[in-house]
Amino acid sequence: PDGMLRLMRDSRSNGASASNNSWGPSPTPLGYDIDTRLVDVGVRDALADEDGNQGLTYVLSIMNGNGGTSSQGTPDEAMNVIRVGATRLRSNGGTLQNHVEDLAAVSAHGPCLDGRMLPDLVAPGCYVLSIFDEFNWAYSCGTSLASPQVTGAAGLFCEYYRNRIGLGRDPSPAMTKAAILIAARSLEGGEDADGAPMGHPPDSRQGWGRLAIDPLINPDAEGIRYYDQATVFGESGEEWSLQVEPQDPTQPIRVMLVWTTAAGHGLGGSTPAWTNDLDLVVEAGGGTYVGNDIDPSTGWSRTGGTADYMNNTEAVLLGPVAPSTATIRVVASDINSDGVPGFGDASDQDFALVCMNCKADSFSLTLDPPAIEVCAPGTVEYTVEVLSASGATDAVALSALGPLGLSLSLQNEVVTPPEKTTLSVTVPIGMSGTKEFSVIGTSAGEQVEVVGQLVVVAPFSTVPELLEPSDGASGLPTIPTLSWSMDGASSFDVELASDALFGDVLFSTTTSEQSITVDAGLSYGETYHWRVRPSSACGDGSWSWTSSFTTSEGISVLLVDDDDNVPDVRSYYTEAMSSLGLQYEVWDTANTDEEPGLETLRNYDLVVWFTGAEWGGFAGPGADSEIALEQWLLEGGVLWLSSQDYLYDRGLNAFGSTYLGVSAYDSDVGQSVVTGAGSVFGGYGTMTLTCPFNNYTDSIEVTPDAELAFVGDLGGAGATVVGDGWRTVFWAFPLEAVLDVDVRRSLMLTVVNWVPVPEPVSCPADVSPDGVVNIQDLLMVIASWGGGPEGDVDGDGTVDVADLLMIISSWGLCS
Repeated sequence: PDGMLRLMRDSRSNGASASNNSWGPSPTPLGYDIDTRLVDVGVRDALADEDGNQGLTYVLSIMNGNGGTSSQGTPDEAMNVIRVGATRLRSNGGTLQNHVEDLAAVSAHGPCLDGRMLPDLVAPGCYVLSIFDEFNWAYSCGTSLASPQVTGAAGLFCEYYRNRIGLGRDPSPAMTKAAILIAARSLEGGEDADGAPMGHPPDSRQGWGRLAIDPLINPDAEGIRYYDQATVFGESGEEWSLQVEPQDPTQPIRVMLVWTTAAGHGLGGSTPAWTNDLDLVVEAGGGTYVGNDIDPSTGWSRTGGTADYMNNTEAVLLGPVAPSTATIRVVASDINSDGVPGFGDASDQDFALVCMNCKADSFSLTLDPPAIEVCAPGTVEYTVEVLSASGATDAVALSALGPLGLSLSLQNEVVTPPEKTTLSVTVPIGMSGTKEFSVIGTSAGEQVEVVGQLVVVAPFSTVPELLEPSDGASGLPTIPTLSWSMDGASSFDVELASDALFGDVLFSTTTSEQSITVDAGLSYGETYHWRVRPSSACGDGSWSWTSSFTTSEGISVLLVDDDDNVPDVRSYYTEAMSSLGLQYEVWDTANTDEEPGLETLRNYDLVVWFTGAEWGGFAGPGADSEIALEQWLLEGGVLWLSSQDYLYDRGLNAFGSTYLGVSAYDSDVGQSVVTGAGSVFGGYGTMTLTCPFNNYTDSIEVTPDAELAFVGDLGGAGATVVGDGWRTVFWAFPLEAVLDVDVRRSLMLTVVNWVPVPEPVSCPADVSPDGVVNIQDLLMVIASWGGGPEGDVDGDGTVDVADLLMIISSWGLCS
């Protein structure tokens, strides 16, 4: 759990600005799965426990997918990383070849399963001199050899930006990505991985082209503009704009917009993963150009296009010669998610933009940070950075202006670039909302302005409103989702406890969202209490009122031990069930077909059947057991069979196809990894299988009535079937091959929570209540005669003869 994010956290904690990743947990396209989501989270903020956002530029080799269509792996479909394919360079003996504009045959092609473009760019990967083992170098081929060159370029750009642009600051991951992509070289006319000719970028074979380092780190300083997350959009419909003119009218203007967007769903598959949508719009020469609408015959942007609503990387390329002027606009088309966590509310987004061949001002102003959340009344400080594009040292006079009530004070009102100074902003009591102010620089008759933002909050006067589950709700799953509502908070503390005084807190977390799913080992049939506390720049607010809910009653489970103790793997299952508080009994088949019959099965809601390393004739239910299981399923049972040898021993019969959802299988393929899929297990990322015995796992295909539950590196690995009142889970791999005890427990809980819980029996005459209508209920009605509500059986507000008659007519067990 959190494996991908853990690696990013360690890298950032150790001081890294960028991370190269020549690997991936899955070699097949899985869509935007949980591993993909984690790396997108880490690019924005790899150290979530620290104040602010600590970004990490994440460069990734896409899969060696050998061309085709959507031949990528995971986490190749991430939105915020830099995803790199491979081009040809040398022969395997090291001889330079005349194919530097061609993709390597090993490189994968996109697009993403939800339609987004993939890769972002390509770099030489075949063949590259690299470390081979502990003692040797060798010429090697693959995307793994291409991405390190892009990461090296990212490091060089970071150094350039620190020295020339940010005065010691690192570029954001979005800025690094934008700068690398806008500098890339078109491979138009070259061959893709299948040997087919390529057109102009962008496409899902070369991305934006091949890595080009020189324009990245040696640009004309007077002809390039960088805007790095200096504006935060808080609402849909907001805009940022800039008017530019070319530095060299004979060359094109190239504009690249990138934003580190809020992470997507993590469910995998083809479900659209994009979140906040920004649109790049450029107006020039009487025409309007939108991002990514490129004429494939020329490679230049064209008018009349449709805005791109999927990709968080957009470019407008105005050429082959530049217009005399252009107006660049960034439009917040749909702000629906928390793109800047820990700042403002739960829906916001910033961006980075690079404009090549755009004449720079003679000097530039930058605010660091560009936006701050502040509690009124209070004072915050910004760093004002002044830089000369040409390297001139003419003095710059500074002034600051803001709305009425803001007090702005500059430490130095005259600076000589490159130089920094401090701006103090004081907010009065009673002010609230988002405020903008300007810092204006004047030098040699030229004036430059930079706009800063304040999100002004006041101490909380209200508490969060708890929405779901409603207070007193019952029958909830043991992994409940809690939701609440409140404006003006940047984050929320959530606590769940077994007691109303919160002396025994079972779950606590901090989130910027207004809902959260609790996986804290809750028990069945127990009552829990939860509360929420808001937080902002003003500190923590007060806890909300406490709300309570009761989980559903536990189900009864029969664990069929069919492993014959070679080895004994029962503990993998019993430990998980015991930790969940499940009521279960064990049936040991003892290397025979002495298996539970129908009368035994009828005592249980769920049967968990495992076979371990058993094979040779007795793995899984035999013919008589299949008949009993079929009848029990038709009566509403749920079966989970975890077996790598059931199909090998029993073959694919009517029970396997009708009730387990298997249409075909290959025995003993030895799957090494599995990844969750479908509606039941789709939230699980890739898990390595490490069997405590020989790996004889199978691959399966599923029937039209079934849903693929797990995908392995060698084919389908599991299925779920929902019948008329019954359900089954079949794994062609063993649960015990998943080493992480917490993941095994989570998988067990997923199956248990998938078991339908019958609605509680309504028995209003059981006033006591003890499950029986008897003399005790009759006496309680008589004792409440004429009043209520305790004895008011019919709910009319009065305890009378009608209630007495209902008691008598319902006498006996509730049913």
